[in-house]
Amino acid sequence: MRSGKVIDLRAGKRASPEPQTRRLAAPAPHNRDRRVSPIRVRRRKVRAYIALAAVVLLALVVYGVHWVSYLPRLAVREITIEGANQLDPQLIRSYTESVIDDGSFHFLSRSNIFLYPKAIVEKGIVDSFPRVRAASVARNGLLGQTLTVTVDERAPFALWCRALDQNDCFAMDDQGFIFTEAASSTDSVRFEQPYIFSGGVASDTVSVIGRTFAPGHVPGILALLRLLGQSADLTPMSVTVSDDQDFFVTFAQGFILKASYGESPSTLSRNIHLVLGSDALVGKESQLEYVDLRFGNRVYYKLKGEDQASTQ
Repeated sequence: MRSGKVIDLRAGKRASPEPQTRRLAAPAPHNRDRRVSPIRVRRRKVRAYIALAAVVLLALVVYGVHWVSYLPRLAVREITIEGANQLDPQLIRSYTESVIDDGSFHFLSRSNIFLYPKAIVEKGIVDSFPRVRAASVARNGLLGQTLTVTVDERAPFALWCRALDQNDCFAMDDQGFIFTEAASSTDSVRFEQPYIFSGGVASDTVSVIGRTFAPGHVPGILALLRLLGQSADLTPMSVTVSDDQDFFVTFAQGFILKASYGESPSTLSRNIHLVLGSDALVGKESQLEYVDLRFGNRVYYKLKGEDQASTQ
């Protein structure tokens, strides 16, 4: 029997090397005793001192401005009123004083001649006194302690009445602004024009003072009245606004012109003269009740005691 030899293959196998463990470098120990640079410390102190000095200086400047604003030498001493003819100057003076010294503490004095509320005073006077059209405030010199308030009062142009019977009337300027009761106005008999206006104002309130008659339409209405008044045979007396589109002009001759805002004053004036000169109406002005020019080329008219008629 053949004897065999046994070879251990494992004996020839090379053992794999042991993995080497990596060693991490140990962190360098923290240097707790490291010293801050003296130069850096000095810089930080200098910055802190500068910041503190800036805050203190700013506080001193602010307080100085406050203190200077209350100096008596820079305070308003007197208020004079100019241009007040119908208004009591004392009323305007008292109002101005109340606005400047409103009873509250202000960091900067409102009585200072450079800091007083000029725009507020001017606007407040116009808003508080309807008779005043405009107001301006000025000082008498660079360091003057006197304020001069100049007011421009509205001139009474015509009457506005709740009804044409003239029992409840007000003075109106040439812009349609209603500013005082006619009965209490000392110049109520010195109106620039004899016209009487009615309607065109939301008169359901307690007072119509401060409201405007027919806003946006007053220039056109006045232009029409001037054109009509140039005719020797026509004398316009009053204007009544019925709604947002129509208005009526009453003449001393006894009839009414019905018109709309859409037509120009020159067209209306020309058309009324053409109608009155037509064969149907010539010489009949005293018999007319109204002429209606609100419907383009079609004109309607009515004679007293007769039915409405029309003409081209």
